[in-house]
Amino acid sequence: MTGRSNNGFRCMEENSRNLSLGVRRIMVQVLSLIPGPIIIGAIFDSSCRLWNESNCPSSDGECLIYDNRKLSVRVGIFVIGFSAFGGLMFLMGSIFAGRSNKTSDKSLKLNDNKIQMHRSSARSYII
Repeated sequence: MTGRSNNGFRCMEENSRNLSLGVRRIMVQVLSLIPGPIIIGAIFDSSCRLWNESNCPSSDGECLIYDNRKLSVRVGIFVIGFSAFGGLMFLMGSIFAGRSNKTSDKSLKLNDNKIQMHRSSARSYII
């Protein structure tokens, strides 16, 4: 299991984990797979130096020469920016998952003490 899924599961209750997987899948589709190609296409189009104009009125044409320097800077900013955003979200998820684990650890310790008390009382009846 990846760290991203593991952190997501730590924040969820046991019965809500399937729902969280479904919501995460929808969010990945909506936030990355749909606008991603559109954004990358806009970056490429903005880095074009020479357009081949076509005779077709519905077509904008195609790029013949790209400004490689401008293209590499814009793609780099795009990748670094979204990677930093993803890292920030991962860090926030890890912090909140750590907080929820501390409360669940306390409840587990209390439940373990109750189980041990029940076992010791059951032994006294058996003996």
